[in-house]
Amino acid sequence: MKKWDLPKGWEWKHLRDVSSVRGGNGAPQNDKYFENGKYNFIRTSDLGIVGKTSNLDCSRDKINDAAVMELGFRLIPKYSTLIPKSGASTFLNHRALTTKDSYISSHLAAIVPKSGIDPKFIYYWSITLDTKNITNDVNYPSLRLTDLEAVDIPVPPLGTQQRIVAILEKAEEIKHLRAKANAQTQKLIQSVFLDMFGDPMKNTKNFEKRRLGDLVDSIKKVDSSLLDQFHYIDIDSVDNYLNIISNPKIIAGTEAPSRARQLVRKDDILFSTVRPYLKNIAIVPEYLDGQVASTGFCIIRSKIPEFVPFLFHLLLSDSFVDSLKEFYRGANYPAISPKDLMDYRIPFPSIDLLVKFNSRSRQIDTNLKNQRKFLNEMTRFDELLTSKAFTGELVA
Repeated sequence: MKKWDLPKGWEWKHLRDVSSVRGGNGAPQNDKYFENGKYNFIRTSDLGIVGKTSNLDCSRDKINDAAVMELGFRLIPKYSTLIPKSGASTFLNHRALTTKDSYISSHLAAIVPKSGIDPKFIYYWSITLDTKNITNDVNYPSLRLTDLEAVDIPVPPLGTQQRIVAILEKAEEIKHLRAKANAQTQKLIQSVFLDMFGDPMKNTKNFEKRRLGDLVDSIKKVDSSLLDQFHYIDIDSVDNYLNIISNPKIIAGTEAPSRARQLVRKDDILFSTVRPYLKNIAIVPEYLDGQVASTGFCIIRSKIPEFVPFLFHLLLSDSFVDSLKEFYRGANYPAISPKDLMDYRIPFPSIDLLVKFNSRSRQIDTNLKNQRKFLNEMTRFDELLTSKAFTGELVA
């Protein structure tokens, strides 16, 4: 890892000198260990939901006393920084600071700070660490604890650490408030949807119902290995907080993943069939027209353009997502088949009502796009602050 000259009073240290780096436990394979669970069992998927957070206090799965006692689970104390260390999420650089004592999966590493080290200082520093730079093979997403322990970290006196944390916390708080405002605007569209169409699963407005598969066009499969270069949209490309495609990858055809097979068009709706409750759902924007999506999505291409906004918000509704549970297959990573989704019978309002909804939602969406632009600018500023924090420039 590249070093630089540090201000007076700062030192370069190995991560193992300022923290204890620990691994987690393999996930229990018997449902009895989750029954009436009361202790956090944090997986990489929990980090995937939040991306980066300095306040992870819960997990989707909870384990019970039997799991702790019979399987010998090791407790990770609160105020530990979690980093994915194996599996597909290793190179996504998700980070989380726990605020409760928790148990973690074997795919995660925990950095437990020693005395004299501010836990949030470790967390914010970890955001600057690109896991790809400390792995032996970038083609194999795995991080050894010994490699993580050997990473160099710039360490100022505790008082300076706390000053840095205070500045970064303030920037994070402002960004969080903006993201919260964006979410409220997003909810406004949902409110308009419910007001005009009612609960789509209860069909309180008594609309005609049609099979979803009869309302959409078929999707062309492609051999992406024959393409020179393309934007690849996988599950991790979707921001499931804002429900937009935020991070498509540019890939050469010679490096195309086997799942890169679906050609998408503008206004296609991407619906992740794996863990649908995460709502990895987004509409393909114009700049991604003709690009390639993972087979992990069901691609929904409406035959009727006016139907797209209604269908998008129907798929996002809690009642629709909850209704899919009866079709789930698999325990740890529940999924539905595209066929089950296409066989679903959904409400079909009149074109006049759809046009009216589109007009109202378009006005709200314009405001939302402006808010997102501002949030993106704030995110870039936040990244700049964080990068300067560990050179000493931020508190010089």
